[in-house]
Amino acid sequence: MNPRALAESGLSEADKLRLLERRYPMVVAGVVSRVPYSTAKGHASYGDGFCVSEHCRDIVNIHDEPLVLAERGSWLCTNCTERLRKLLILIESSWGMLEALLYPGAPKGGERVSSTNTGSPAPLDVAVADVMGSARDWVWSQVEHFIEDMPGKRLPADQSTPSLAGWLGRYHVQYFASHPERSLPEAVLPELDDLIRSIRAQIYPTGQRRLDIPVTCAQHRVNDRGQFVKCGGQLFAYVRDSADGRGSEVICAADEAHTIQEYEWLGMLKAKQKQGER
Repeated sequence: MNPRALAESGLSEADKLRLLERRYPMVVAGVVSRVPYSTAKGHASYGDGFCVSEHCRDIVNIHDEPLVLAERGSWLCTNCTERLRKLLILIESSWGMLEALLYPGAPKGGERVSSTNTGSPAPLDVAVADVMGSARDWVWSQVEHFIEDMPGKRLPADQSTPSLAGWLGRYHVQYFASHPERSLPEAVLPELDDLIRSIRAQIYPTGQRRLDIPVTCAQHRVNDRGQFVKCGGQLFAYVRDSADGRGSEVICAADEAHTIQEYEWLGMLKAKQKQGER
């Protein structure tokens, strides 16, 4: 229906918005029909009731663990939903670091320098620009999908890439987890994993800066019984020079969404050393 016909239809605002929603296939009276997002979501069955994330399926296949239950009315378990939230917010928190690396020749004051002193801009770091472009495209793709499903929703005033990623992570993770189309939550976590790896590769280069830490992750995850248990993953640090304002960061090898601030892991190391002296 075109905008003019919709405006003159006499329908309520809710019905008008429903007509604008993206449509999904659904079996009605034995016939496959395409219905609005809100209708499809209201009738979603969420498969066999187990988490569909690649992470949980790999645990089952590789370690012969029992299937992990999804949250009620969701394709994902509590742990994967929380992980999705943290990874989206990681895009937001990493953006300033990427911006700082985008023009490596620019001084901290913001002026760009030139080797020829002609005032030409500092060279652009193409690898960083590519990663930022990929992140921008991915985040906007999810936002556009969200708005097509729920055209009545308003975007935040700040529509920059980091702001939108944080907005999705803080307020709309359940949109992905409970989407009527299984392929969306199935795809979003591995796509985010790849994106975060690309971001980290620019912010924290591998090599001598990576340091394994003899401490396991004390953050929590949800097991297949729905219980909160310690993660237990091996920790490693991306160590930066002391003059670098971004500091160092400790990350869990089992779940990169588990991060620890520098002062916290130094305290953990000291505690470990004291235990060894006893």
